[in-house]
Amino acid sequence: MWNTIGHERAVTHLKLGLEKGRLSHAYLLTGPRQVGKMSLAMDLARALNCLGDERPCGVCDQCGRIERGLHADMRIVCVEAGTSRGGGSRTSIGIDQVREVQREASLKPYEGRYRVFVVDGAEHVTAEAANSLLKTLEEPPDQVVIALLAPDVDVLPPTVVSRCQRLDLRPVALPLIARELTARFQTDEDRAAEIARLSQGRPGWAFDAANDPDKIEGLLEELDSIQSILDAG
Repeated sequence: MWNTIGHERAVTHLKLGLEKGRLSHAYLLTGPRQVGKMSLAMDLARALNCLGDERPCGVCDQCGRIERGLHADMRIVCVEAGTSRGGGSRTSIGIDQVREVQREASLKPYEGRYRVFVVDGAEHVTAEAANSLLKTLEEPPDQVVIALLAPDVDVLPPTVVSRCQRLDLRPVALPLIARELTARFQTDEDRAAEIARLSQGRPGWAFDAANDPDKIEGLLEELDSIQSILDAG
């Protein structure tokens, strides 16, 4: 059971790769923020380690542990909270994080079939870290799959992009998002249609908004402010 909303072409591509045993060692998932890149990466991780007949089944122990963030072979790399060496807030994925990925990638999977590394916000990888990561992408260990998540290919070094199988995720159809809101959150149909419209095709944003009405009110206030500026001449 794939949790990804929409993105049928990308899901079909990965399903065929699983069936034929022709998955890439590295994927680059691009698209707007909250469009579904992380959901697709998590589905891929579950499918790679799933014990069910139809992968990912969503009910086996492997699927459950990945879903709950407990799986020893699944790691998400992102900009860590805290301060940088210069005293400011961290804004990048550094060389130490990439080296830790390389260290773990050199080990055999501990509890599943594959080790899966998801780099969330790959555009924040420093030049030094990108060069180091490139070595792993060029000579990937067996039973390791890396997924890089970024808004666009232009924010990454061409050498990194060329080593990955690219899957571009576009905004999801609004009626599909509205149906999911009604099914998952019992959102009123008119309200679901409004949230879907405001989401601009981003399921993640729509789901957050369904759980947090202030998110919608904040956006409407921003739109009203922009409109008042335009009307001011």
